[in-house]
Amino acid sequence: MFQTLPCLLVLTLGFTTGTVQVLDEFNYSSSTEVRKNWQELKGTLPLAMQKSNDQNVLLLSAPFASNREIPRAGIDRQVKLDLTTPGVFSVDVKPESPDSNHQVSLYFKSGSGWYSAASSAKGNNWQTLQFLKSDFRSEDKPAGWNKIDTIRLVVWRETDTEPNTHFQIRDLKAITNEIVIIVPDPSQQQKDTNTTAAADRIEGFLQTSGINCDRISESELSTASLGKRSVAILPFNPDLSAKACSTLNQFMESGGKIFLNFHIPPALEKNLGIKKGSYFKPATPGGLSSIHLKDPQIQGLPAEVKQASWNLVTATPSGHGARVVGQWYDEAGKPTGKPALIVSDRGAYFSHLILGDDPLQKQALLTALMGHFQPALWDSIAAATIAQAGQVGPFKTFAELRQL
Repeated sequence: MFQTLPCLLVLTLGFTTGTVQVLDEFNYSSSTEVRKNWQELKGTLPLAMQKSNDQNVLLLSAPFASNREIPRAGIDRQVKLDLTTPGVFSVDVKPESPDSNHQVSLYFKSGSGWYSAASSAKGNNWQTLQFLKSDFRSEDKPAGWNKIDTIRLVVWRETDTEPNTHFQIRDLKAITNEIVIIVPDPSQQQKDTNTTAAADRIEGFLQTSGINCDRISESELSTASLGKRSVAILPFNPDLSAKACSTLNQFMESGGKIFLNFHIPPALEKNLGIKKGSYFKPATPGGLSSIHLKDPQIQGLPAEVKQASWNLVTATPSGHGARVVGQWYDEAGKPTGKPALIVSDRGAYFSHLILGDDPLQKQALLTALMGHFQPALWDSIAAATIAQAGQVGPFKTFAELRQL
């Protein structure tokens, strides 16, 4: 039942090249067969199989009216899995009721504890629910993502008076995207708001281009959690540990690229081929107003990106083919002599945070950089561009528009 395949993923409005591990298709031949693999939680009616568009799917029956005492309906499956690397999990759900607004929770048991995350199923159409690994919280003391022994899927009661209802379920998957963003641990994210905000902006720009990103917290960064990804983005990580730096050095030596912003740990300078310089703040406002870029090796690189920065940390090329690709200009259009973007064969460095101004060109810059590091992404970028070209206002397809 478990299989791994490379594919072009279609997740909500995004496309990206990644790896999918099918945890369960729920394509069992009979109700007897599904019950050999999955067990109902207390109060859940016996599992059954149904047909949907000529595919076998699981029917989860929730007797919320018949048994007012149960808060949820759900299923368990015993497994033995290492899920260290995937960054997102997904499952397709089709509620019976058109008024459905049910919380759906996905759990992974590891040792004596659990990892859990939630999403919502609304309406009665097939929908793909996504659970980002960075959103999972720990209950009790799980033994690690490499020791998953139980999968649990739960649909929660919506109201005290709701009727008995059913949910069709198919295609539970674990997904590993090519790009990963390294973020602070959840306990530090309120403190490190600059990093979290920068990560959100970078991810938003890339998703618009059809490039989905995973997230890994700094404490969970390891060779296993990085897996075979192509690029690790550090939006601003000034407190990176020696262990994390060692992992990133191994990642670069194995062919991975890293994209650093506003800070280069000394331990990464040699492998990256870029040496950290000094702090700089212009004497007057407007001293850092735009970035002029040029490099024939980087496809799709915009000529200019506006960004009103107030300071930066300089750097210089020092090896691995590193060169200055972007220079800062002031608001009068004069060059400052300060590098904005340096690119090497091992990665890149941007001398400030990625801000939200000039979003179209900022998106183009980040897309070009990721496509340069992993050319296979251009297929998904093209697919997203074609899909977005077919959307006019609120209409997602030309067929919807023709119905006016």
